[in-house]
Amino acid sequence: MYTALRLIMKGCQFSGKRKKRTGLDNDYLGRAKIEDTDSAWFGCIPIPRMVANQVNHRLELRMKELDSEILKDADDLLQTKKQHAWVVGTLALFLVLHIQELDAGRNIFWKRYKDPALIEEAIASSNSLLSHYHYVFGRKPLDMNWDEQRSRDMTYVLKLMEKGMVGRKACDLYEAGNPKSVEFTASSLLFVKNISEGCEVKGFY
Repeated sequence: MYTALRLIMKGCQFSGKRKKRTGLDNDYLGRAKIEDTDSAWFGCIPIPRMVANQVNHRLELRMKELDSEILKDADDLLQTKKQHAWVVGTLALFLVLHIQELDAGRNIFWKRYKDPALIEEAIASSNSLLSHYHYVFGRKPLDMNWDEQRSRDMTYVLKLMEKGMVGRKACDLYEAGNPKSVEFTASSLLFVKNISEGCEVKGFY
């Protein structure tokens, strides 16, 4: 899912080695290299918009498929009695939330042109996951023996807490055109110490 989202965010471009591979002087569907130094595509040959839209649509459909598969597997893991499975399940949910916040951050830029329904959908989904995790599982996956080698993969969570990165609002951090500026906002709420402190995504845009 993360790879698919990164491909959507980065966009597709023609390889500079196509001429060598195909033997054709111009095999870029009429596209030329971007010479504008202020463009994010400077020095690249982006694929046509119509093709890009089709590629992005296929990637979004694949993300939807993977989302269902991952959430089902994560739920199964968190309901076992094996602590190492809780860690894997927690990390899976964290990554899903992280992907949702980045995708919502990508759509913030376009809300000026269209209904922000996609952002609201991502927020609703994130809140559903957070509520399910906190009310059903609590801090069970985190309250374990941190000295065990298998638990050390979660130590980065402590760094988020120590740096005050848990519970920040995306609207306070968003930078126009930069989806990564809202990372670790909604996803950080997975690690609030007490649900009374609030584990609901608010003020995203």
